[in-house]
Amino acid sequence: MLPHARWAAHCFCLKSSYPTKTNYAQIENECLSIVFSCQRFRHYLYGRTAVTAETDHEPLIAIFSKPLLSAPKRLQSMLLTLQNYSLKVVYQAGPDELMRT
Repeated sequence: MLPHARWAAHCFCLKSSYPTKTNYAQIENECLSIVFSCQRFRHYLYGRTAVTAETDHEPLIAIFSKPLLSAPKRLQSMLLTLQNYSLKVVYQAGPDELMRT
């Protein structure tokens, strides 16, 4: 992102969570939100050479950089779904991390 550029939201989407998904680990919930976003906005993402997803969950970066077989089974299915997109996941500090520094 350029220093003088500002991000603006073009669309908002909401998803309710099911009782089974409340048992998911935090990293699985974060990955599930990326999967949901990519599936919801797939018409805008197909054909793009590079799509960047920003997350405030730093361990998710390690999961995306490792081989697929080293991830847990539930994350493997999510990562397989995301292979349709040329996705790059980057860490962006959230508001809580900015307040601590």
